[in-house]
Amino acid sequence: MTAIITQKTKGLFMRRLKNDADALSTAHDLDSSDNKYYIAIGKSEDWNDSDNVANASPLITEREERDFRLSMQSVKTAADVSFVVPKVPWSSGNVYQAFDDTMVSHGTTSQNGSYVIIDNNQVYLCVRTPFTTAGAAKSSLVSPSGTSTKPFTTSDGYAWKFLYTVGVSDNSAFTTANFMPVKKINKLDSDGSGTVTSNSTDVQLKGVQDAAMPKPIAGFELINGGAGYDNAPTVTIVGNGLYAEAETTVSASKVTSLTLKDDSAGGMGIKHGRDYDYAHVVFTPTGGDTITSVATARVKLGPKDGYGADPRIDLRSKAMMFNTKPSGTETNNSFHVGTSFRQIALMKNLKDSNGLPFTSQSGNALRRLKLSSLTTAFTKGSLMTGGTSGAQGYVGHTDSDEIWYHQNETTKFTPFQGSETVTDAAGGEGAVANIARNNVMGDVDPFSGEVLYIENRAKVVRAADQTEDIKVIIEI
Repeated sequence: MTAIITQKTKGLFMRRLKNDADALSTAHDLDSSDNKYYIAIGKSEDWNDSDNVANASPLITEREERDFRLSMQSVKTAADVSFVVPKVPWSSGNVYQAFDDTMVSHGTTSQNGSYVIIDNNQVYLCVRTPFTTAGAAKSSLVSPSGTSTKPFTTSDGYAWKFLYTVGVSDNSAFTTANFMPVKKINKLDSDGSGTVTSNSTDVQLKGVQDAAMPKPIAGFELINGGAGYDNAPTVTIVGNGLYAEAETTVSASKVTSLTLKDDSAGGMGIKHGRDYDYAHVVFTPTGGDTITSVATARVKLGPKDGYGADPRIDLRSKAMMFNTKPSGTETNNSFHVGTSFRQIALMKNLKDSNGLPFTSQSGNALRRLKLSSLTTAFTKGSLMTGGTSGAQGYVGHTDSDEIWYHQNETTKFTPFQGSETVTDAAGGEGAVANIARNNVMGDVDPFSGEVLYIENRAKVVRAADQTEDIKVIIEI
């Protein structure tokens, strides 16, 4: 017995996550929701003797989550969120697949993709792939361009539908070498007088959405070219929609192509029609042809709300990207410099060390050990040991009167004692204050909230003048 999760259901899951994150804010502001999402970094200790992450793939286990919490250093709000899709730049000579209602997902490379992005960040959906008389798909030689709300053809026979332009802020927040953002505008922003204040690319996208024709015909699959067709037969599209028109070509007494007609405006529009829930094709012979085998074809239906009504559906988006950019030490020294991290996590609804909802933009999750004196500076990332207790912990940060540290299964969880001397493997030395504060948590309780994602990476060393651009992608 087999079953599937439909693309619509996947999209629904992702949209609910998106709505939960930003309450449909067109500005991608996660603080507009009662739920708070954070990106956390952690693990200052080496992966192994060679500190090689290659064999450190995270596992879907409670222990993996617990180990991350134990080594967690700092968190910052996931300031932006967007649906994303694989980035497919247009390239001359590649073949692009036209939209098809049988597609499970769009291709992820230029060679088999069904949408493209061009140099000025405009995104187009392929709605017709031209074929040779032998039935081979032709290469794309002319880049799509322009922002027409209608599907259009290029001189190489391809037809495209402009969807949207990736705006400057979205490009900075969500574009990578492999992914690009995609979104739907539910409502444009405006001031109190009704003047639209949304950026130009959002206004452009809303115009494309509003111009979409619902339930178009996407194209056809020619199943059988038939026999006896010396003249191109006429085509009738039988269904419950309107305005779609198609034409054929023949060769060697059979139908070799079946395509939607261009309109009378020089190809700047294609007769996809509208309002089709179902349809089939009838071929009618012309020129007195005697048909010995009837040609047959399958009708491909387009998106329910039309091309461009929701680019997330057109491009089959099933992933979301959360983004944050910790800079230097952030607020209240919550991110340390000179130390390293090797793990990133997406977390939801953290609490502070008092058990209250954590609402700050950033925070630190390391324990703190109060010192009465510091003889020799400790080395960040090194292993420190208590001279009396034998307790151990990894140094995350130190100043004149505190050491910020974490413990894990390797160090065990023995508490440090008051008045004992602590040293690290690199020669650091200090004396613990009479009242040990090793059980004092940082700003954030690392054992609170939900861990939604963990990623293991090679060592990253933070610097005071450094800004990490951390992008977390959730895909189903």
